[in-house]
Amino acid sequence: MEKFVGWLDKLFRRGRVIDPQMSSGMRYSLPDGSTALLFFGKKIVLSEFCLAYIPNGLNVKDPCDATQIWKSVGHMGPLGSQMRNAFGEDFKLNGFRKQWTTDLCWKDSDQDGRYNGYELGDPWCLWTPGSKQALYPPLSHPGICEPWDSEKCQSRNGSMQCNSKMPACDGINATDVKNITLRLPLSYVPARRVSYVCSLFNLPSDAEYHVIAALPIIDNSQILHGITVFGCDPRRQFNRTDRAYLCNGIPTTPCQEIITGYTSGVPQTCMPAEAGVRIGIKGFKQVMVAFQYYNPTRRQGYTDSSGMTLYYTPKLRRFDAGVSPLEVTHFSVPPGRESYEVVSACPGDCTVLQVASPIYIILGMNHMHRLGRKQRIEIHRGGKLQQIVTNDTNYKVVHPHYFWYKQPIQLLPGDMLKMTCEYNSTSENDTIEWDVSWRGEMCKGLLLYYPKQSWPSHHCQNYRSVPLCEIMIDAPVFGCHFRSFISNLATTNRTLVDTVIRNCGQDKSCSPLCLRMIGKVRQDPCLQGDIYDLWKETRLVKANTQLMAFGNHCTTYHQRITMPPSNVRYMFLILICIVQFGVCWKNGYDMPLYFVCPAGNMISYIRSIHNNTPEDRVWDFRCRRNPYGSNGCSWSGWVNGWDETFRFQCRGNGYITGIYSYHDNGPEDRRFNFYCCQPRGKVYAHSCYSTLPNGYDRQIQQTVPYGYTWKGVTSNHDNGAEDRQFVFQFCRLSK
Repeated sequence: MEKFVGWLDKLFRRGRVIDPQMSSGMRYSLPDGSTALLFFGKKIVLSEFCLAYIPNGLNVKDPCDATQIWKSVGHMGPLGSQMRNAFGEDFKLNGFRKQWTTDLCWKDSDQDGRYNGYELGDPWCLWTPGSKQALYPPLSHPGICEPWDSEKCQSRNGSMQCNSKMPACDGINATDVKNITLRLPLSYVPARRVSYVCSLFNLPSDAEYHVIAALPIIDNSQILHGITVFGCDPRRQFNRTDRAYLCNGIPTTPCQEIITGYTSGVPQTCMPAEAGVRIGIKGFKQVMVAFQYYNPTRRQGYTDSSGMTLYYTPKLRRFDAGVSPLEVTHFSVPPGRESYEVVSACPGDCTVLQVASPIYIILGMNHMHRLGRKQRIEIHRGGKLQQIVTNDTNYKVVHPHYFWYKQPIQLLPGDMLKMTCEYNSTSENDTIEWDVSWRGEMCKGLLLYYPKQSWPSHHCQNYRSVPLCEIMIDAPVFGCHFRSFISNLATTNRTLVDTVIRNCGQDKSCSPLCLRMIGKVRQDPCLQGDIYDLWKETRLVKANTQLMAFGNHCTTYHQRITMPPSNVRYMFLILICIVQFGVCWKNGYDMPLYFVCPAGNMISYIRSIHNNTPEDRVWDFRCRRNPYGSNGCSWSGWVNGWDETFRFQCRGNGYITGIYSYHDNGPEDRRFNFYCCQPRGKVYAHSCYSTLPNGYDRQIQQTVPYGYTWKGVTSNHDNGAEDRQFVFQFCRLSK
C-alpha cells in the first residue's frame, strides 16, 4: 500500500490527474491542500495543480465568456474533460516539470500571433513560481487561437465552438442592406504600452439610413485591444484627410458620441429589430474611429490596418438608438486597500428633466483601469432597487464584458441611475488619481438605448460624490444650493462674508476669535465635504503677494490648533478677495474652471490673466439678465485637443452662458467645453462682429455690449508662449 501511495504522490507531483468527470474513482489530497480524483484505466489530463506553475494560471479567461475562468488551461474544455490543446502539448513536451521556461514563454503554442508569455501576462518572460515579479492581467488563452470565430482560428481550434450570447444579426444579408468599410490605412503602431490612433471617415449622406450592425476587421490581433466609433456632429464638417494620427482615445469635438465598437468581449454589434443608429441627411455624416493598442513590451515595428464594417439600410426602423455615458471624475484611490468603492448617481430630479419619456436599454458596458475589480450599474425607482443593468464581479480591463439584453430594460423619467466601482490598490504605494490615461483610474459606464429622441442630452457626470446635473439645475446637493450660493456670495450672503472680514481682516492677527468665526462659517453645507472641494477648485482667488503672505501666516499659526490649515487658507483668502479686491477668479492656475450663469442670465464681462510660471490663465466672468430668457441649454462637449486650433459657435441663435475647462501641465494647454442656451420665442441673432481681445501672454478684459450675446470663440495655441490667443464673436438679439 505504501508503494501504491508513493506512486500516486509521484504521479500527482508530475502534474497528472485522471479525468474528473468519470463516474468512479478515489479522492486524493495533494500536498498543497487541493484535491483530485483518480480513475483507473482512463485518460490522464493536466490538473489544476499545475496551474500554479504558469503565470496567471488560475486567472485565464474563457475565450467564449470573459466573465468565466478557464480552469484547465492545457485542455480544449474548461474543466479538463477534452483533449489537450496546443499549449497543453507543449507543456507535456516540457516534461511536466512545473517550470515556466523561457522557451515555453516565447513559444506561440496556439499560433494566433501572440506568444504564450504575452497571453499569460508575462511579456518579458521573467516570472517564476513563487517570485514577486509583477504580472499583467492575462490577455488571452495560450492554448486556444483567438478570436475563436476568425477563419484562421477556426481551423486551428478544431471542433471548439462558443455559444454566443449576443443577439443575432439577422438582417445583414437582406437585399436592401448595404455596407461600408472603415479601415485604418496601414500604419505603424507606437512603441508604447497603451496608445490610440484615430482616423476620420465619411458616411453615406445621400439619404436617410439606419446602421443595424457592425463587424470588426482584425489585422493585428497581437496588439489591437479595441475599436471605438464616434459619431461627429452633423452640423459641422471636417475635411477628410484619409490619414491616421495619434489621439488620446477620446476625439475632440465635434466627434464624441459613441455609436459602436469592438473589444474581445464584443466581437460584433447587432441592433435590435426596433432600432438603428441614424446616418445620412438627418444623421451622422462623418465618424471618427479610435483604435486602442496594448503593447506591454513597447516593441517597435508593429503595423496595423484593422477596421469596422457598418451595415446600413434605407428601411428605417421605428427608433433611433443612442449611447449615454455615466462617469465620476476627480476621485482618488488610496494605496494599500483591498477594497475601495467609488459611488456616483444620476438622481431622479435630473432624469425627470432629461428623459422625456421611457427609454429602453439594450446594452450596458463597464469601464475602469488596472485597479478595477468590480463594477455595477443599477436603476432605482421610488427609493428601491428596480433593475441591475451591469454587474461585473471579476472585472478585467483587458477583457471587458458587455451586458446585452434581448428584453430591453426600461428607464423612466425620475428613475435614479447608480454606478459603483470597486478597486484593489494593495499593489500601490501612492494614491492613484482619476485620469483618462492609464496612469490613473476611471469609473465610467455606457448605456446603449432607444429611442434617442427621448434622452437627447445626457448630463450624468459626478465630481466625486457631487452630481453635476444637480448643480446645473440648482437642486440641493447635501443641503447646498451650489449655484445660488456662488451667485449670492457677494450679495445676499454678504453677512457671511462680513463676519469673516470683521474678525479676520488683514490688519488683524490670526486670532482664536478669527478661527472660531471661520469654524462657524464652515458649518454652511456649501463649505463642507466634496461640495467645498468643488468650490475650491472652481473659485480660487487671484494670486496676491500680500494676501498669500497673510494666508501663510494664518496657516502657520493655525497648525498649532486643530482645524486643517488648508480650510483656513482657502476660506479666508476667497472671502477677503471678493470684498476687498472686487475680483474673484473662477479658477486657480493649473486648476479646473467651471462657471455657469444663473438661469435666464448671460455672460456680460470676460477677464483673464496669463502667468508665465504655471503657463496658465485664471478667468473671471460676470452675468446680466437676458431680456429674452433662456431655453434649451446644453454643453458643447470638448471643442479642442491639446495645442489644437478650434473654432466654436453656439448653434442657431444660441449664446454662451457657461464654460468648463481643465489644464494639463504636459502640453501646457487647456481644453474647453461651452454651455450654450437658446433664447425664448422668435428671437434672432444678427449683426455679428468679432474682436481680438488679447495677444500671447497679455490680459483679456472684454465687455459684451448691451443687447449683444457671446456667440462664439476661435482660438489657437502657441508652443513658444505656451498661451492661447482668442477671437470672440458677439451677436445682437432681437425679434
